[in-house]
Amino acid sequence: MGERHWVGRVTNARIRVLAGMGDLDAASETAGSAIEIFRQLGDEMWVAHTQRDVGWLHLKAGRPAEALGPLTHAVEVTERAGDAYANAMARHLRGVAHRDLSHPAEAHADFDAALSVYRSGDYAWNEAAVVHDVVRALRAEGRSEEAAALETGTAAANPLFTGMHGRNGAEAVPDED
Repeated sequence: MGERHWVGRVTNARIRVLAGMGDLDAASETAGSAIEIFRQLGDEMWVAHTQRDVGWLHLKAGRPAEALGPLTHAVEVTERAGDAYANAMARHLRGVAHRDLSHPAEAHADFDAALSVYRSGDYAWNEAAVVHDVVRALRAEGRSEEAAALETGTAAANPLFTGMHGRNGAEAVPDED
């Protein structure tokens, strides 16, 4: 049909399909194609959404240091645009990267920012996902009692939390609802 914006969005959606099938190389190539389309269109927000996905792909591939650049770009653009939900998603993933790089202060700052948004609305799944990553971070820092208390409190308040069975943010599929 020739609508370049929709071609870009469909191309962006293919990133998650390909990554879900385990083809991270094809997903990465697809992300590059989507970014190029959105840059040609001058759509900074969709470049940022796609950069968030690029960061996620780096996390899935075990390359948290490479995830920081695209995720920081996504955080900055979504913050300027005032898109709190998209910003929280990017911050959550950047928090995972910082956690995996043993940057606890940065990880907790990003996780706290994401949780603040998710707790302000009807985002129980997102909140549960971030809390799992906070629990992982606390345990990695030797803060087991604090992790256990957070885990117990969240399990009691959010039934979605227990169904995730300790999931890791690097495994999650980004969603741009």
